[in-house]
Amino acid sequence: MRKFIQLVIVVLLMFGMFALQANDTFASKKSNDKVMTFKTMTGHVLDGKTNKSKLSQVFLRNFSMTLNNGSSEINGDVLNKNQKFELSTTGSLYPVKGKGVYANKVILGEYNTSSKINLIQFRVEKDARSTHLIQMNKADKGKTILSLTLEDMDTGDLYVFQKTINTKTFNTLLERANQHVALQNLTEKQLNEKTSSLMNFNNFKKKNKSKMKKSESTKQSFDYDSSTDKNTKSGFSAMAGASVSYYDLDKVLKDVKQYGTIDLDNYNVSHSIFKDGGWKQYHQLSTHPRFFYHASTQEYSGAYGYSTTQINFVDVIAQTSGSDSYEVQTQLKHAIMLDYDHYSHELSVVYYALGLEFKNIELAINKLNDKNVFIDRWVSGILEGSPSYVKGAMSLVPYASTAYGLWDNFTTKETHQLNTLKTFDNTYDKQYQRHNGEVIRGVLGDYSGYSMEDEGQYAILRGGMYTPTTWSLTWGYSYTAYSR
Repeated sequence: MRKFIQLVIVVLLMFGMFALQANDTFASKKSNDKVMTFKTMTGHVLDGKTNKSKLSQVFLRNFSMTLNNGSSEINGDVLNKNQKFELSTTGSLYPVKGKGVYANKVILGEYNTSSKINLIQFRVEKDARSTHLIQMNKADKGKTILSLTLEDMDTGDLYVFQKTINTKTFNTLLERANQHVALQNLTEKQLNEKTSSLMNFNNFKKKNKSKMKKSESTKQSFDYDSSTDKNTKSGFSAMAGASVSYYDLDKVLKDVKQYGTIDLDNYNVSHSIFKDGGWKQYHQLSTHPRFFYHASTQEYSGAYGYSTTQINFVDVIAQTSGSDSYEVQTQLKHAIMLDYDHYSHELSVVYYALGLEFKNIELAINKLNDKNVFIDRWVSGILEGSPSYVKGAMSLVPYASTAYGLWDNFTTKETHQLNTLKTFDNTYDKQYQRHNGEVIRGVLGDYSGYSMEDEGQYAILRGGMYTPTTWSLTWGYSYTAYSR
């Protein structure tokens, strides 16, 4: 019996010693648990502006991560050449959800800024794809990887640490992250917006902040002639995006939604749409099917080699409706966030239905000519915020005037219920008399206060016309696109 007890004691001691020597420890569910400890982590120094390697190493000593209910604490010492900085920060964990390639495989952290070292990204990825691994660590593809990106507050340099951890640790972190989200009562959409922001470490830089704007406005207009049934360009915002056919871009977005990841080399589209950093837009409105895309891309070059793009693909309809009206409609067909790998040319879904957000939307039809006038206005749509009221206006113009643009001469906007028909005098002569020599040459729908961000949402403007002669007009739309 005594020998049996001694054997049990020896086994327990050996197990305890093994646990103490483990490289990263698996936490229990108690508060104040150290979920990870490392004696030394080796990282790489990158230029904070270009992300290019400076061909030097940096070390993180005595690293520890402690979980405390919904929060976590990270501590360690950063050693770069002869300098030593203390890393001590607290924050919260968030899991990536949805149906993209990172769903339930990536955990992100949001942490406070310290005086000398800023933790701009905490990321853990199970079955890691090569996309977010720096060049020196591409061989770790398929493993569970802890990534820490630190910003030196003096130089702006980035210190990148990427280290393999075990699956049990990942599962603990995922469980705690899910618990935190539940305590915060975050909806899936709120969570996706939070984690999409955390994925972009440029959002958290203090020194070399991204100069890329968070929004971009556009105005587009085309002339239509009833005698030829053709549209020609009128006035438009500069288009920085690569040209592409409706069918080619639609196929790319349909296929990547279906398969999760596609090889862009197999498609007839410019890779620059998904690779090159910055804002880009392309509007194809002269021929059917009319459409446009608007995209915002964060490019991570240098030691990384990937880009993340938020893109919206919008169907545009501009046509006669019956014989006595003209209508303009914009409808969001695709809204998606994608990763593009510069090396493999793979395009992958980060988030379905999380593209750009369109605000300040206006649709306009104007410059009706000769004795042709608008005799009613109808504004409708389905947008974020479930609008029941919208704003409308009419363009009152001296009967002989022609020197004005699409967005000119509109009266003060009036608020009315959605789907309400606003009627005007039904002939040129009646309008001329009522408005003292002016007639109604245009109609406008204003959707300010609402946004277009979910697939299927749309806005439509229709104007009824009195047209005793052949006629021409100008139509268009304007909006502001916001990145997440």
